[in-house]
Amino acid sequence: MDEVEVLRQLQTVYGYDPAALQTAGAAIESICLQFAARLKKPEYGSHPAVVGAAAAACHFRLLLQSDQFRDGTTVFKAGDVSVQMSRSAMLEAAERLRAESFAAAAPYLCDDSFLFMQVTA
Repeated sequence: MDEVEVLRQLQTVYGYDPAALQTAGAAIESICLQFAARLKKPEYGSHPAVVGAAAAACHFRLLLQSDQFRDGTTVFKAGDVSVQMSRSAMLEAAERLRAESFAAAAPYLCDDSFLFMQVTA
C-alpha cells in the first residue's frame, strides 16, 4: 500500500496540513495496513482507485476524531457571505465520498464481508 501517496492525497484533496497528518499517523497507518491486507495483488497498492479509497477512509476517520466535528456547527464568514455546515452534513459528505471511492476500488480488493442468514422453510 502506497502510504506516501495516501498522505499526499490527504493534503491536496482534503486539505490536511502536515502537522495534523503527523499527529494522526497511527490511524492512517492502520487504515493503510487494512487496505494492504485486502489487495487482490500487491501491485494494486499504488493504483489510484485504491489510494483514493484509502485516503477517503482516512478522511472519514480523521473527521470523526476532529475537534471540528465534535464542536457541532462550523461557520465560515467572508464579508457579507457566511457558510454554515452542520455536523450531519459533514458526515454525510464524507460517507458519500468514502462509498464512491470504495466502489471504484472494488475490482482491486478482496471482499471480506460475508452475511449468513438462516433459511427457514
